[in-house]
Amino acid sequence: MRVAITGASGLLGRHLVATLLQAGHTVIAATHESSLSGADASEQHPLDLLDPDSIARFVNAAQADWIIHAAAIADVDRCEREPDFAHALNAGATITLVDCVTRTPTRIAYVSTDYVFDGTAGPKNEAAPTKPINVYGTSKLRGEEAVLNAGSHIAVRSSSFLGIGLPGKPTFAERILERLSGDPPVQAPDDQYANVTPVEFLADGIAAL
Repeated sequence: MRVAITGASGLLGRHLVATLLQAGHTVIAATHESSLSGADASEQHPLDLLDPDSIARFVNAAQADWIIHAAAIADVDRCEREPDFAHALNAGATITLVDCVTRTPTRIAYVSTDYVFDGTAGPKNEAAPTKPINVYGTSKLRGEEAVLNAGSHIAVRSSSFLGIGLPGKPTFAERILERLSGDPPVQAPDDQYANVTPVEFLADGIAAL
């Protein structure tokens, strides 16, 4: 199949590219601020998710069977500081993407988050009621609703996926390890529990879906 990936230069995106190429699919990588590195996609196309015309051009050029929408602003603190930007990228761009694939055979796999829940109890299943308590979760839920209400698309609620980043772009886990090797203490919440997911496992699961 032809599979397009938004956010292809990110941690999850790079693993999705490699996983899908290995499975024999044609992979169309959408990139914006960074070019793809670490794996070579079949095709690469620029995409500005804040520009509806750019989204439309990308959908038309990709002619994809599936678009895996992995691009997002996932910095929870930044989302609180810049709620308009968070909603524009996580929700508005997703709504535009859904509109652009309407009347085409392209289906969307939307990478969502467990932050669509309030965290008061768990684990959750697909039928659990959503109740986000911050800007990030709310913006991702709006995108999720647009995808799931539009037809035969799917959403994947990922939880705390971790992996190894690129030189100069350490992941959360790598930053914590670096700080622990320096001068403790490290300030961190001690009341948050999550099912940590290796990014390779998440990419394999999305590819299987």
